[in-house]
Formats: sequence, C-alpha cells, structure tokens
Amino acid sequence: MFDTPSGNIKLVDYNHGIMNLKIEIKLNDNIAASADQKCVLINLKTSKMISQKELNELMSYKF
Repeated sequence: MFDTPSGNIKLVDYNHGIMNLKIEIKLNDNIAASADQKCVLINLKTSKMISQKELNELMSYKF
C-alpha cells in the first residue's frame, strides 16, 4: 500500500511511422510489470498517420 513504483518507457524502434515502445514498472527494485507497445501518431484533422517530415517538424519546434 505504501510502495512507490517507478517506471521507464524506451523508444526501441521507429520504422515507417510505427513506434515500438518498451515499458518496465519496478517496485522495490524488482520488475513488477513489463510490456511492449506499438503505436502511431495520427493527425486528427486529416485522420491520417503523421509523416516522417511532419514528425521531424514537430520534434524541431521550439516552445
């Protein structure tokens, strides 16, 4: 009840617009859960996958 979980998410691969993530959640320095996830970024206005060019533009944007 009073444990403090910690976790990591790593981008392990990006290919043709698909990101592969690896997730680990630790509890008291022991791995309590792990998962792999594939995901894509979608432009909600066009309902299409974000292209590599658009992703590069987003990543270079300065806030």
